[in-house]
Amino acid sequence: MTRDADAARRARGRDTASTLDGSDITFAFMEFLDPTDSNAVKRQWIKYGFKDVTPLWGHKSVVPTFDRKRSVIEQWPIFQEACTSLDAHWYYISGHHGRQFKIDGAGEDDRVHYNTQAEVGFFNHWYHEGTWKKASTSEPSKGELPLEVFMSSTSAPTIRPLGPRDNPLYLSPHPNCKGVLMISCNNLIYRNVRLAVHRFFPNAMVIAMLGKNSSDAMPLINRLLNVCKKDFFKDPSTTDPKELCAKLNPRISQGGVDVLAVQYKGKVYVTNMQTKKVMEISHDRHN
Repeated sequence: MTRDADAARRARGRDTASTLDGSDITFAFMEFLDPTDSNAVKRQWIKYGFKDVTPLWGHKSVVPTFDRKRSVIEQWPIFQEACTSLDAHWYYISGHHGRQFKIDGAGEDDRVHYNTQAEVGFFNHWYHEGTWKKASTSEPSKGELPLEVFMSSTSAPTIRPLGPRDNPLYLSPHPNCKGVLMISCNNLIYRNVRLAVHRFFPNAMVIAMLGKNSSDAMPLINRLLNVCKKDFFKDPSTTDPKELCAKLNPRISQGGVDVLAVQYKGKVYVTNMQTKKVMEISHDRHN
């Protein structure tokens, strides 16, 4: 499977049971690329009566992105800090995602790389064109561009205030989080991402890409929203994760592109490429 990585105002989500209209369900977005997919999910969640508590921009009709626009990217530190007190029911995170540097794991067997890569993260266009393509562990600043944004998906912050690459959702666990959607390349293929997701979202139903996703995420999003309706988002714990994984992957495309995996309470559910059947494995299992 390819390793290419090419191609969330303070809010406290309540831990009480969902109301019949879903008005107590909260959500937040972190978008690092084209927001078309984020906007589609936001429109659906708003129709369900859910509330957008994304810091700075939750009141807006569209989801801003940290992809390229200077006026948005310059607010990354403010957004980061605001997210440290965020406790939404659902998170949607989308963007480039992969190893810290393109050169990481060069010459390694893919399985060794996926099992051992320490730093993995979400990032924007500028990081992809600059640091990701040109830097390395020995030269971490080589090729760096002014508007780069990288957010770790494996490492927890160790100091305050946060560093520019720290994930504000990884300061402490979110036991009341119902679910996380990660729509980007190579989310759950990395063992250290699975470990971090289990640590910080211990009770969440996590739906994420296993390997590479296509350049147009909308067919994938349409499929997801067709399977996951209002009742699911209100209480995903009533859904069998193995059955959910099967419904999310009715057909496996050539090369395993746009394959969604499900992680829930220490188990990961993935569709076997050969048998087309859903396998259940431990989140900490080596690939």
